[in-house]
Amino acid sequence: MSRTLCPSFSLALSVASAGADAGVATAPTGRPNLLVILVDDRGYGDLSSYGATDLQTPNIDVLVANGMRFDRFYANCPVCSPTRAALLTGCYPDYVGVPGAIRTHSDNNWGYLDPNVTLLPAVLKRAGYHTAIIGKWHLGLQPPKIPTRPGFDLFRGFPADRMDNYYTHRRHGINYMRPNECQADPKGHATELFTQWAYEYIEERARDGRPFFLYLAYSGSHTAIQPPKQRLEKVLKREKNIEPKRAKLVALIEHLDHGVGQVVVTLKRTDLYNRTLTIFTSDNGGQLAIGANSGSLRAGKGDIYAGVTRVPACPVWPGHIQPGSRTDYIALTMDIYPTVAEAAGIRPPGGINGLCCRSCFMATCPLKNDSCSGTGAKEADAAKGSLFAQHGSESGNWFTTARSHRWSFTTAEATHSNRLAP
Repeated sequence: MSRTLCPSFSLALSVASAGADAGVATAPTGRPNLLVILVDDRGYGDLSSYGATDLQTPNIDVLVANGMRFDRFYANCPVCSPTRAALLTGCYPDYVGVPGAIRTHSDNNWGYLDPNVTLLPAVLKRAGYHTAIIGKWHLGLQPPKIPTRPGFDLFRGFPADRMDNYYTHRRHGINYMRPNECQADPKGHATELFTQWAYEYIEERARDGRPFFLYLAYSGSHTAIQPPKQRLEKVLKREKNIEPKRAKLVALIEHLDHGVGQVVVTLKRTDLYNRTLTIFTSDNGGQLAIGANSGSLRAGKGDIYAGVTRVPACPVWPGHIQPGSRTDYIALTMDIYPTVAEAAGIRPPGGINGLCCRSCFMATCPLKNDSCSGTGAKEADAAKGSLFAQHGSESGNWFTTARSHRWSFTTAEATHSNRLAP
């Protein structure tokens, strides 16, 4: 289907022509640093800037206030691995071998990332960027399916699907925590570790001066739901009538929000904030059984309806994106790949499915042409904002959905197993 990323990105103004009138900060020269923050299982109604009334996410809310809020940003899939594959390949996840979650045991594994696909960090690395992933990888557990092989210079995090304990960092009793390809056993809550490693990385890049791409993939709000005790006590004291399972999730979300705030503070302290394109989003919606909130949307994680595929999203780029702007145009996780690449002045490889927003930047586009990723302005204007997604379930059913601004259509049919070798 034809699809446009976001015509309303015309609100991302050219500083030269409109910056003073619009109140947009002057954009620094040179290539931007690139920060993609991907949280896990964040319900559409689980940010205060997206309508939650029983939780407080002031740091993420500031990002939303300083950038462009997407009202119709969709995850490529209702579960973790496929959406992550889409982000890093710019393709529908089924096309790159990841129709479902990649897991430890072969009888419950649903993907094998195509080794011939060029990942986003490889494209950026060839253009002189230092590339890092901190946090959850979930696209392979052993070499060569680990982040440092397909293009990341640095990996500090957890390659598996989830942690059974946020403090011991084990999955099925296996210690998966890694610095690059080595095993490590750091002490502390995973959210705090990922935050610390992220701001340490930013400090190192500030000293180095080389542009960087940091993919910060938090495990929260995925099970196990283990907020620090003091965070939970704070929520219970403030929200008198909250259900216990909801209280734990709210505390975990607020804990992660604090971490995002520390990362942003580090960008500002190192004088990198105004030179950084930051994109915040989630890999899919929340899990209702543990207390997630999908707002007014239907269903939750593992389903195919809007409550799990529509997720919060916000790009922030001082001097380029109008603060406090908002759009209801449809975009997908895989659109991040070409958008980030072309923001850096790099033409993405051919054959990807994602569409970029650079044709809407125009005057600030480093490529200085009439189209981006093969999608010209006329085609973008004609597109109606439609998207297509599939999800193979572990029960053997295959869900297909298509959406536009005016309608959605979902089917389910029995299929053969899609389980693949790990």
